[in-house]
Amino acid sequence: MGAAMIEGEAGRETRPADAAREVRVWDPLVRLLHWFLIGAFVLAWASADEWDGAHVLAGYAVAAIVALRLAWGFVGPRHARFSDFLYRPGKILAFLGDTLRLRAPRHLGHN
Repeated sequence: MGAAMIEGEAGRETRPADAAREVRVWDPLVRLLHWFLIGAFVLAWASADEWDGAHVLAGYAVAAIVALRLAWGFVGPRHARFSDFLYRPGKILAFLGDTLRLRAPRHLGHN
C-alpha cells in the first residue's frame, strides 16, 4: 500500500507495481448523467432550428440531469459529493503552485 498512486485516464488510478489493476472512482450514476448530459446537449444543439418539440424536450432533460446531479452532490458516495472537491483558497493556491512546478500530488477524486 506504500506505492504512490498515479492518475490514469477517465478518473481511474493505477499503481506502478500493479499497472493492470484499475480503480473506478466515479459511480455508475455520475457516469450515466455525464453521458446523458452530452446526449441531451447534442440533441438540443441539433434541433435548435427545425424541431421545436425535440429542442424543448432536450432542454427539460438537461434541467432534470443537472437537478439530479446537484442532489447527488449532497447525498451520493464520497467522490460524487461536493465536499470531496471543495477546498479552502490556501489549499487551492498551494495545489496550483505545485502544478506549475510539475510536482502536483496525484489522488483519487477531483484534482
